[in-house]
Amino acid sequence: WAIGLGITGRPGDPWSALQETRRLVAHHAALTKMDNDLTSSWPTWLFAYRPIVLFLRGDGESVRMVTSLGNPLVWIGSSVAMIGTFAALLWNGARATLAEDAEAPAGGAYWATQGRGSLVLLLGWLSFLAPWMLSRRDPYIYHYLPCYFFAVVSLGSMVAWVAERRRALGLLGVVLALVVSGFYAPVWGQLQVTHAGLEARLPFPRWR
Repeated sequence: WAIGLGITGRPGDPWSALQETRRLVAHHAALTKMDNDLTSSWPTWLFAYRPIVLFLRGDGESVRMVTSLGNPLVWIGSSVAMIGTFAALLWNGARATLAEDAEAPAGGAYWATQGRGSLVLLLGWLSFLAPWMLSRRDPYIYHYLPCYFFAVVSLGSMVAWVAERRRALGLLGVVLALVVSGFYAPVWGQLQVTHAGLEARLPFPRWR
């Protein structure tokens, strides 16, 4: 951090780095007004309640747009995966979840065979989410992206587990995710769509 300050032409000694850190902490601690319409509390991140429009330009009957909204199926599915893991931890307890049975039958519960990996992903997810649970700083949905990584990996693990037991069902889940991605590609890549097409992809006012 001190070296980085020096590269930018500012004093690069440890004391200056400490002072700059204190200034940044004070700056972020003061951002508690929640007066920006794009702010969203952390529970709403699980269901992409308030994505951010990054670019919007209308051209007669068509429009080009870029939104931070990801694939809704993957987004909500990954949140369900994390909630399910947390519920399984509460139901089974940490000891039972960690003592996964490698010889569990094919029809056994997911957490009976993937308990340890699930807990690692849950801890990673919570470690990035916890500061926003406790903080009063203005939060935005992009603050959820580090958590989202762990949630998507967890969802992928569950889909793989299902595919090993019911290949057709696992394949169906992957195909549906690809179809939804294709449907939302225009509002990720700034492609031209009609206003009706935009509303079909972003049906909720908070998404636009």
